[in-house]
Amino acid sequence: MTRDWLAHRRSELAAEAILDAAAELFTQHTVDSVGMNDIARAAGCSRPTLYRYFENRHALLLAFVHRETHRIAALIGERTARAPDPHERLTIAITTAVESVRATPTVAAWFELGDGTLAAELAQTSSVISTFGKAFLADSAGDRLDLKVQWAIRAVISLLTVPAGTPEMERDLITQFLVPALLAPAGAPAAGCDR
Repeated sequence: MTRDWLAHRRSELAAEAILDAAAELFTQHTVDSVGMNDIARAAGCSRPTLYRYFENRHALLLAFVHRETHRIAALIGERTARAPDPHERLTIAITTAVESVRATPTVAAWFELGDGTLAAELAQTSSVISTFGKAFLADSAGDRLDLKVQWAIRAVISLLTVPAGTPEMERDLITQFLVPALLAPAGAPAAGCDR
């Protein structure tokens, strides 16, 4: 009996093609309005084939978010690799996340017109996003790591759904308020913040 040793690779390629088709639709329509029929048609496959790779719409959307999270995390890793100061490293990480989402039409579409509800739900429940956040904050965030990761995710979502005006203003908000609070030990006031 011969095993098809390429079956797994073909399966990965098919799933990627489906996610690529979904991404294209996300730039043409609102994310909420894109259904499984639309994605199957755009990917050139049947609905049963689509469901073989993604058990439901939520699974497909989560796979898309995870794929983009890996891409953005790699970029953050590159940009923060040479920043020895934890404050600067975290500032670079957060600004890179915001800039990268905005610069990627297939991801920016999730936050158009200030509606990031679906993106917020997926981001806050994504184990992949949480794992990357924990890995990044683990060395410098101290106590209450889970809460600090959730706060960082919420801050990024907030900046994406309701931009702060200018990149400079956003960077000031991040460096003066968010980063000191995330890096402060539990129970201690953030640098520059009064109790």
